[in-house]
Amino acid sequence: MSDPKLTFTLTQRLKPAVQCSNGFSYVGNGTSKEFNRFRCSLRACNASLKTRVSDNTLVGDTLPSHNYGNGLLRKVAKGTEDSVIEK
Repeated sequence: MSDPKLTFTLTQRLKPAVQCSNGFSYVGNGTSKEFNRFRCSLRACNASLKTRVSDNTLVGDTLPSHNYGNGLLRKVAKGTEDSVIEK
């Protein structure tokens, strides 16, 4: 199994942020000597992840599950549905 791809960025307020390969985004939620913590950018969701400070790799081997749907996936599905209806 390949490691999930994480893209590190900054928020509009210049806080650390992460975008995962599944389309979910996380914002910084504290650091320690060894780990950076991130929580889901949607406050109602309780998904969180930790990365190592040394090499920015995910702690654990899976991404957390979210209690809401992926907006990117929903947008693609809607576009596909609209194109089928037009035909």
